[in-house]
Amino acid sequence: MARSSAAARLQAVERMYRAIAGGTYPSATQLGELLGVTPKTARAYLAELGHLVGADPVYDPIQHGYYFPHEARPKLIPRLTDEEVIALFLLEETSRTLRDSPVHELIESVLDKLALMLPVSGGLTLDQVSSALSLRMERASSVPGPDPEILRTLYTALVRRRQVRIEYRARTQERGTEGAARAPNGRPSRRVIDPLHLTRCEGQWYLVAFCHLRKALRTFVPARIRKAQLLASGFAPPPGFDAEAHFRTAFGIVAGLNVAEVVLRFDADVSGLIRERRWHATQSLEELPGGEVRLRMTCSQSQELLGWLMSWGERVRVEAPARLADEVREAHARAASVQTPGRTEVRGANPE
Repeated sequence: MARSSAAARLQAVERMYRAIAGGTYPSATQLGELLGVTPKTARAYLAELGHLVGADPVYDPIQHGYYFPHEARPKLIPRLTDEEVIALFLLEETSRTLRDSPVHELIESVLDKLALMLPVSGGLTLDQVSSALSLRMERASSVPGPDPEILRTLYTALVRRRQVRIEYRARTQERGTEGAARAPNGRPSRRVIDPLHLTRCEGQWYLVAFCHLRKALRTFVPARIRKAQLLASGFAPPPGFDAEAHFRTAFGIVAGLNVAEVVLRFDADVSGLIRERRWHATQSLEELPGGEVRLRMTCSQSQELLGWLMSWGERVRVEAPARLADEVREAHARAASVQTPGRTEVRGANPE
């Protein structure tokens, strides 16, 4: 088989079931030939088949092959349509981003059961879909992912509403994220948090939690958590907290930071690109003379927003707020000074 995924493996097991249920008493060698695998692998599939359908195939020493006792013969399983096979493929590909999550095994179990409904013959196969479609995965993080045990602890705390004591490794301050709470001696800081929501963005996990050290909501990066201890004490979420509403102001992941209306004017050379995508949940577009377009949105004034604006270069003008326009101007000046030999770096662009 070209694919070794759980869904493709289950499709092979389903073909094996059909062969045995047909009453021809196929041997392990014959089943292996049917599936394009060795007899040893076919025997492993036999064990998996018994587990999945709840009826172990029985070997008949006289017929030299396997059969299902009549009373234990599994019921037929409904088949997926071609469109549903495509949907299953997309679900499986998307699930790869959750390999390090506490729910990965549950997702695999669901995919395994759905794979039993794949067409055995005459329908669209996963191999055909994979040759025609692909998903370009989200931008991967350059740092190792979180410790799976720590992620499981956070997941348990989220589900059970339990507090967690963590040791958090600081890094250079990222405005709006809890990255600079370094202890005075440089060691990771210790604090108790109330985990509220776990999300994934651009290949990285983020945790929204109430921090008892800062007495406020903070966004943590689980990959920077050195230790996580699930506590017996429970907590109640802040009144009115809603994850979707919380992230509504974020331009990326940082939410609630100096939220203000942002007004941007894009020139005609890039206005088509601006029209093609939805950049923020609150955005509105206004057509301007000469093919230009004005984008309005209400969002956090974060480094994520600043970096995005700088990526457009001279094609965008920040009309509001004035402070953001100053930051973009000074950031471009700093970048230019770095690229110009003999020039000194311009200071003071970051107000914090």
